[in-house]
Amino acid sequence: MERSTRQREAIRIVLQEAKRPLLATEVLDEAKNAVPSLGIATVYRTLKTMVTEEGLQIVALPGENPRFEFEHGHHHHFCCQVCKRCLTSMPVLATCLRCCLVALVLMATN
Repeated sequence: MERSTRQREAIRIVLQEAKRPLLATEVLDEAKNAVPSLGIATVYRTLKTMVTEEGLQIVALPGENPRFEFEHGHHHHFCCQVCKRCLTSMPVLATCLRCCLVALVLMATN
């Protein structure tokens, strides 16, 4: 098992607090708030380790880069074709639908 570092802890916290599966780039963007010097290579190495050692799940969707989330029981994933977010719960899905409906209406009126 790898030792805990600030980078690894920042990545773990981002994934634990996320309400949806995250792309590696989304993990990087959020974790940089805690560790500004964090790089994408470190994120990928840490994600790979967390998959093998900590039960991090890979969410593979056709034609998409893999997303990551900690295991929390059986659930389905909804992928928004407008904002490209992958969602796992109805409250988050409802928020996304409102946001994307506004975007679609604006696109249709232009």
